[in-house]
Amino acid sequence: MKKSQLNFHHAGGQITFEEFIEYKRKQFGRQVTDEEHKQIDLEFRLVDTDGSGTIDWWEFLNFQARVKLASRDQVCVLHRPLAVIPMQC
Repeated sequence: MKKSQLNFHHAGGQITFEEFIEYKRKQFGRQVTDEEHKQIDLEFRLVDTDGSGTIDWWEFLNFQARVKLASRDQVCVLHRPLAVIPMQC
């Protein structure tokens, strides 16, 4: 897959849905399917917490942090022993 980046340095530090779709298309390395477009639309709305129709850097960063923490928590649950032992993941 081709590495892509979002550019928050233009237009007041925000990206539009169209720019987000283009970012995802570059990540996939191809055009997105209708189903993927629906998923990307949902993801965009989840990231756009203030409902402005654009994503700013902090919204994007907070969303990525939540995704990372959620995946880490799932891994910790899978790797915890059955006995009750305090563990830090």
